[in-house]
Amino acid sequence: MSETPRDHILRLRAEIQRYEELYRKKHAPEISDFEFDKLVDKLADLEREFPMFAGPDLGIGDDKAEGFQQRDHKSPMLSLDNTYDEADFMAFGERLAKAVGASALQFVVEPKIDGVAVSLTYENGKFVRAVTRGNGTRGDDVTHNVALIKSIPRKLADAPDLLEVRGEIYMELEEFQRLNREREAEGEALYANPRNLAAGTVKLLDAAVAQSRNLSIVCYGLGACEPAMFAKLSDFKQRLKDWGFPIRDDIGLQQGIKAAWAAIQQLDQIRRNLPFPTDGAVVKLNSLAEQQKAGTTSKFPHWAVAFKFPPDQAETILRAISMQVGRTGAITPVAELDPVLLAGSTVARATLHNADEIARKDIREGDTVLIQKAGEIIPQVLGVVHAKRPADSKPFNFEARLKELGLDATRDGEEAAYKLRVPSREMKIRRLIHFACKQCLDIDGLGVAVAEQLIDLELVDAPVQTLSITAEQWRMLDGFKDKSVDNMLSGVAQAKQRELWRAIHALGIPNVGMQTAKDLARHFKSMNALESAKLGDLLISKVGKKGHETYTSVISGVGIEVSESVLSFFSDPHHREWVQAMRNAGLNLIEVASATTVEGVAGKTFVLTGTLPTLGRDEARDLIEKAGGKVSGSVSKNTHYVVYWAPNPMIALTLPKEFPGFEKTALFISLNHLTQYALFAGVAWLLGYVLLRGWWHNRKIIQEMPSSADMRREAMWSALTVVIYGLVGGGTLALKKLGWTQIYTKVDDFGWGWFWGSIVVVIFVHDAYFYWTHRLIHHPRLFRFFHGVHHESHNPSPWAAYCFSPGEAVIQAGIFPLVALTLPIHPGAFAIFMLWQITFNITGHTGYEFHPKWLMDSWLGKFLNTPTNHIQHHDSFKGNFGLYFNYWDRWMGTNHPDYEKRFREVTSR
Repeated sequence: MSETPRDHILRLRAEIQRYEELYRKKHAPEISDFEFDKLVDKLADLEREFPMFAGPDLGIGDDKAEGFQQRDHKSPMLSLDNTYDEADFMAFGERLAKAVGASALQFVVEPKIDGVAVSLTYENGKFVRAVTRGNGTRGDDVTHNVALIKSIPRKLADAPDLLEVRGEIYMELEEFQRLNREREAEGEALYANPRNLAAGTVKLLDAAVAQSRNLSIVCYGLGACEPAMFAKLSDFKQRLKDWGFPIRDDIGLQQGIKAAWAAIQQLDQIRRNLPFPTDGAVVKLNSLAEQQKAGTTSKFPHWAVAFKFPPDQAETILRAISMQVGRTGAITPVAELDPVLLAGSTVARATLHNADEIARKDIREGDTVLIQKAGEIIPQVLGVVHAKRPADSKPFNFEARLKELGLDATRDGEEAAYKLRVPSREMKIRRLIHFACKQCLDIDGLGVAVAEQLIDLELVDAPVQTLSITAEQWRMLDGFKDKSVDNMLSGVAQAKQRELWRAIHALGIPNVGMQTAKDLARHFKSMNALESAKLGDLLISKVGKKGHETYTSVISGVGIEVSESVLSFFSDPHHREWVQAMRNAGLNLIEVASATTVEGVAGKTFVLTGTLPTLGRDEARDLIEKAGGKVSGSVSKNTHYVVYWAPNPMIALTLPKEFPGFEKTALFISLNHLTQYALFAGVAWLLGYVLLRGWWHNRKIIQEMPSSADMRREAMWSALTVVIYGLVGGGTLALKKLGWTQIYTKVDDFGWGWFWGSIVVVIFVHDAYFYWTHRLIHHPRLFRFFHGVHHESHNPSPWAAYCFSPGEAVIQAGIFPLVALTLPIHPGAFAIFMLWQITFNITGHTGYEFHPKWLMDSWLGKFLNTPTNHIQHHDSFKGNFGLYFNYWDRWMGTNHPDYEKRFREVTSR
């Protein structure tokens, strides 16, 4: 059955969203930019042809991530439209000449570096922050890592008051290859390409790791500049160079679109010799005035384009499929190729990932395959040239090949990789290196060369046997004399006294890293308790209303995957023998309680970032943990403190996106709402009581002005109300964490229709809530305790909007939990509602009537409340209990009898 246009569109949208997630969030792309752009173009064509099936914007290019404070760009940081051939590029030039109204255009041509776009902000010449592109208007604050790039100037001489410098963070090819050599030596999976590694490094909270990866930056673009200082992009780049920014001027200025095209061809010839990954060329108008004239779309500037070079591909013959074994025993198939020149280097091998990948692509030995370099670095097999397949070709049998090689391997459940049942030599060596490394038992002197000898001499089969090697056995190793033997024995003796978490980490349990090992040690207190753990000790099972079983972690950070790894590891008799061997060797397998705990540290989670001035990161980690705290590698909702220090004090501290804990949430809501209140009330007061007082005087409902003392009193009580709103709001969000509210965060859960509809519903719900609670606290027995403070303002000013007693403030803040518990509500929708209510509330207390005289003669006047309505309530103490609308007062007979007369009188002045 053929696919309908609707189904085709839905499938394409799902594919694009998946590939975008892999590229932007997980930094693990499965297809090239060229292939991705083709999918996007295909979707655009279909949605133009069938607009009734078009969906919302997919947010392509948005690199914002959880756990980061977000910042607005002063000037939008747009992406570039892509073009792939000469005809499209020349069409770009023609459109630009027509838009600008000039044929002699000057272009800046630059290599398109494959990295992470970033905006550097300078205020009064001082570097203050670095923000990723995000969605073009708002990105993640990554100052903590970008500040580690030494080539970024900290101060600029003769700089404008505000300057945004746009650049690209990247990793040089040599540095990328160095890191991958280290990964390969440790038996770890290789990084895919420099771009993904650079993107991941920028978002790390562990600054020590980020600093060890040596990121670079090139600066090329101008964002906001106040006051304006530049007429041409080339002038700005020269100033960047003078200031000390790293720039690229390999190609330079070109006169006309044809010269720009020739420059692109020139760049294509030299790009493989550049020290950084580049996947194209960027062409921009040089004149900033012409850029302004050309304009932009919501996503792309009209005055610039990225020409993407087609990925380098080559055909070659796959001669054999070999097997590579990692430290954990995972087996990776590798294509052994006839050597072929590709992107400037000879390629003879390429990873095939796993058995499923071979089967999906039907890759066979003897096939002619098409290969390309992912990110210009890592060779990958795209597919088979079926027309050239040998007639006697047979499908590749993965398990049969393992048997041929004597690899006794199995595949558990849905795992993609096969793993050895019995470790190979390489696997034994890598396990032993891991066992002795600094993050495990820290046996000084036991490196690769020593590990190889121990395995080859059959002194060690399992890593734990290292703890029992005698002096005579150590002397069997090349180069080991008395001093070397003594040092090794001393190192082993010290390793036996180390913390329990090191022993847990040294076991090499899959998915259990250093921090998880510490969490397990802290919770179980002994290896014996961990070894005997059951599923219920790690996860709490709960069956939902629909019969679905869900699990809650007993230990923070130890979820289903880690729990399964731990239980599976200790269920293996061989692994239990290792633990027993640890006991026999005298290794410490009990958690030693901290001698002292420090109030404010115990039970709190810290993130260490930046360069600490007086001690190393490991020392700082040890101090915190000995005081009862926990150190995490990244910020989350569970983070209590981010400890940050940098040599330059102007670098801002980045906080979690979600303010962790009730206190910070309440503080955030209070400060946010206080800012809104101060801004709106301040503007209303400035206009009505200072700047336009004489002009608006006739529309003043009560002609005399409130006293300064009254306004100070109103502002004081209003500030207290805002704090109470923050506390109730923080408590409401705490209920969300318990699963009691209907607050949701993904718009797609209920759609944009409900997002906007919910705002309308909440407005009507709040109006009803306000009418009845307002009427209730006018009861004589309640008025003095709840509402008297508000009615001290007989002639209110804008500052009286929130002038409530604490009791009334709690009652009015009750709308927060009421809505959250009864209606599906998005925080963004509720924020819009809050803007509506504070605007209406302040307007109603300004003391001025803004509505036209004819309003009362229309249906709208019978429906909508006015400032006259509420000021009359203050003046007479009776009737007019509504907030936004008048229908409750009309239905209940509580409208003041002179309301319409008073409105007509005021609007007739």
